[in-house]
Amino acid sequence: MDAVARNGIPDQFLESLVEIRVSELVTAHLPQVSWSRGLRCRCRSGGHKTVLASWLMRHVIWDWNGTLADDLPTVVRCVNLSLDAIGEDPILADDYRNHYTRPVRTFYDRLLGRHLTDLEWATIDEVFHVAYAKAAGLVPLAHDARSAIDLVADSEATQSILSMWWHDDLITQVNRHGLADLMVRVDGNTKDAGETKERLLDIHMRAIGNNRAVLIGDAVDDALAAKRIGIDCIVYDGGSHHRDELEELGEPIAASLLEAAGMAVARS
Repeated sequence: MDAVARNGIPDQFLESLVEIRVSELVTAHLPQVSWSRGLRCRCRSGGHKTVLASWLMRHVIWDWNGTLADDLPTVVRCVNLSLDAIGEDPILADDYRNHYTRPVRTFYDRLLGRHLTDLEWATIDEVFHVAYAKAAGLVPLAHDARSAIDLVADSEATQSILSMWWHDDLITQVNRHGLADLMVRVDGNTKDAGETKERLLDIHMRAIGNNRAVLIGDAVDDALAAKRIGIDCIVYDGGSHHRDELEELGEPIAASLLEAAGMAVARS
């Protein structure tokens, strides 16, 4: 990359300004994370130099349930109501995290150690969603969700929300928390309980028109969907799975949303 002037300003100076700005943002929001330059570009001369521009971050896709929305306690309560409806015993949060998978019917099969009948599954699906809809208005954001979203916004990257939750209900809660204006798009499930994150992510990616994105989510299926679609994923260790299961994915893991946002902003 030659140091030619753009509007009278040398490239090297522009690169330094951008690098300083992004490093300041990460340090301000996430002081415990040391700044490191990440993007190595081939120069015209054949050598390499390390640069980072905020616009190269492009886009962050946030998962909702278990990520931005701190709903694990609510989910476990609703699961217990659905289990009670078919005569099964209640579970604890650890039981949920030990068995959680998608599709959700498979999660219940694993949890109970047997296959659900179609009637049981229909009952569970109905009871859970009715209970969750009633409780949704009380579900808080994760404690650092707003700070994480602000960090991404301040970096000038765009961001969106993608969830397996019902689309209309998702829109209601995103609006309730005042996040809609910070997102270029919000997409939920408009199909059925058998929908897959991979298919929704593919549709979402086509809609935002940008394949330079990173997904931040708490579930194994977030990481697998991102891998299959061909984008990066940062896994949040605060939702549906225990960390040892997440580590098997081989993806970067963040202990908080603020850490995940900092990793995304600084990502090469």
